[in-house]
Amino acid sequence: MNRTLALALLAASALTAGAVAPSLRSTSPSGVQRGTEAELKFDGARLGDAEEILLYEPGVKVLELKEVKDSYVLARVKLDADCPLGEHKVRVRTKTGISDFRTFIVGPFPQVEEKEPNNTLEKAQKIPLNSTVLGTVSNEDVDYYAVELKKGEPLAVEVEGMRLGRTMFDPYVAILDRSGKVLAKADDTALFIQDTYATIIAPADGEYLIEVRETSYGGAGNPYRVHIGSFPRPSAVFPPGGKAGESLEVKFLGDAGGDFTQTFSLPQPNRAKFGVFAERKGLSAPSFNLVRVSTFGNVNEKEPNDDAKSATTYTGSLPVAFNGIINKPGDVDWFRFTAKKGETYDINVYARRIRSQLDTVLVVADADGKTITSNDDTGGADSYVRFTVPRDGEFTLKISDHLGYGGPECTYRVELTPVVPELNTFIAEINKRMVKPPVDSLAMIFEPSIVSRFADCGVMVLDSPTDVIPAALKYLLLDPDSKKPEDLAKAAELIKGVRPYIRKFHSSEYINALAGGNICLAFGYSGDILQARDRAAKAADKRNIAYAVPAQGAMLWIDVAAIPRDSPNPDNALRFLDFMLEPKVAAASSELTGYAN
Repeated sequence: MNRTLALALLAASALTAGAVAPSLRSTSPSGVQRGTEAELKFDGARLGDAEEILLYEPGVKVLELKEVKDSYVLARVKLDADCPLGEHKVRVRTKTGISDFRTFIVGPFPQVEEKEPNNTLEKAQKIPLNSTVLGTVSNEDVDYYAVELKKGEPLAVEVEGMRLGRTMFDPYVAILDRSGKVLAKADDTALFIQDTYATIIAPADGEYLIEVRETSYGGAGNPYRVHIGSFPRPSAVFPPGGKAGESLEVKFLGDAGGDFTQTFSLPQPNRAKFGVFAERKGLSAPSFNLVRVSTFGNVNEKEPNDDAKSATTYTGSLPVAFNGIINKPGDVDWFRFTAKKGETYDINVYARRIRSQLDTVLVVADADGKTITSNDDTGGADSYVRFTVPRDGEFTLKISDHLGYGGPECTYRVELTPVVPELNTFIAEINKRMVKPPVDSLAMIFEPSIVSRFADCGVMVLDSPTDVIPAALKYLLLDPDSKKPEDLAKAAELIKGVRPYIRKFHSSEYINALAGGNICLAFGYSGDILQARDRAAKAADKRNIAYAVPAQGAMLWIDVAAIPRDSPNPDNALRFLDFMLEPKVAAASSELTGYAN
C-alpha cells in the first residue's frame, strides 16, 4: 500500500477577504506568438491596485504595466524565441490579494485577426501559410479562409476552441477545393477530444479553403484560434513512452506529409503529462503528442505476434512497458513475460489516456494463451488488472480493440509494475524526503524549506484566494480576517515564495490526484480529503491517505440552501429542503461527502 499525506483545510473564506480580492475573468488576445513582444489585456474586477503579473511557466517576461484600471490591466510582455508552446497560466497580484488563474496560449506562428464578412466561399479571407487566425463565431456563423498551395504540398489545420477554456465552443473544420468539394473534415478527435484538426496533400496547384464553425451551427461570440499551414500534424507517436532521463527516438504517425522520426530527451517522471512537439523543415506543430515517462524500459512489439505462440517475448525482470500498434481492423497483439508465484503486478493499458483511438481489451493468459483474467474499462476508457502470479513460469498478454477497430495510428502502451509494499512506499514518499515532517502544521505548505522537499512527488493547493490568503495570514500570526494592505502584502509574499514548489492550484482535482497517487501533499477542504481517502481505500493498491488539521487552526465555512424571493415553485423547494433534513437522508449525505450538516 502507498501512504500519501494530505494537509486538510477545514474552512473556506472569511467574507471580508472576498470583498477585496481581485477577480480575473479573461485574457486577450487568447494567445501570442513566441519570439515577439505583445500587449496582453487582463479583464476582471478590483484590479485598480495591481502591482504584478504572476507567470508560472518560463519564457515570458512582463516589460511594463501600461494601464492599470479597476476593470482591466494592460501589460506589455516579451516572449523568448524558445518560449514553451502551449498553455501558460497567469494571475494578477494586487496590493489586496491575488486573483484566480486564467490562461493564454503561446503559439509558433504570426497571428492574424479574422475579418468579416468571410461567411461564404466567395468572401473567404486570404491569409499566408503558417499563420494563426484569431476568430469569433456567432450564431449560425461559418468562417472561411483561403490559402495558396502547390501540388504535393501538405496543408494542416488545427483549431483551439475548448482548449482555450473560455466558452463551450465545439469546433468543426473542413478543407475544400475552390469548387467547394470537401477534401477533409473533422469534428471531435482522439488527439484533442472536442477540438479538431484536418490535413491533406494538395492534389493540384491552386487556392484551397478552410471552413471553421461550431459543430451544430451554434455560437455566441465564441473565440477560437485556428492554425493553418504546412506544419506537421501527426495524430500519434510510437513508441508512446520511454524511460526517464534517456533519449527516445519516436516515429510520428498520421501526418499528411508522411511518417518521420525525431529524438527527444525524457525528463524525470515528476509531471502528470509530458508532450513532444513534432518538427519538420523548421516548422513545429502547434500542440504536442502525449508521451508516457516511466522509470523502466521499453519492449516494442515485433510482428507477427497475432497469437500466443508468436508473442513478442521479454525474458528480463519486471517492471517493463510493452508498446504496440493495432494496425488494422481485427488485429490482436500478444506479449510474453516471466514472473514468479506470489508476485503481484498492476497491469495498466494506456491508449485513450495518451489520446489513441483504441478502446482496449486486456487479457492475461497462461503460456499457451488460456485466459486467466481480462478487463475492458477499469482504467477509465483503458484496461487495467491487478494480477497475482499463480505459479512460476511464463505468462502472456493479449491486446485488442473492443469493437475490432484498428489502423496504423492506433498505438498503446502496457505497463507492468509491481505492487509496492506499504513500508517501502511510505519511506520513499514521506520519510525519505524529510525526517519527522510537521504534518499538523501550515509550515508543510508555507515554509519553502519544507514544501520544496515534496515538489517532486506533487503538491496541490486550493485555487481560492479567499481560503489560502487567510491561512497564510494565520501562519504569519496575523489576523486571518485582516483587510490591511500591509498584511495582505505579507501574505502574498509568503505565497509567492512557495509558488515554484506547487504543481497546480485547483479546488477539486486534488481529490482524484490524491486517491490516484499523482500527488503526495494537498491543501484542501476537509470533506474532499475524506472523499479522497475513501476512494483510495477502495482502489486496487489501497492507498492510505493521512488527514491532519493544522495546529494553527483552520477556517470554518457553511453552505446555505436558500429559496430566491421570486422563486416560481417555493412549495417544491420547501419539500426538497424537508427531504434533505430527514435524518436518514442527512446521514447519507454526510457519509457520501464527508461534510457535516
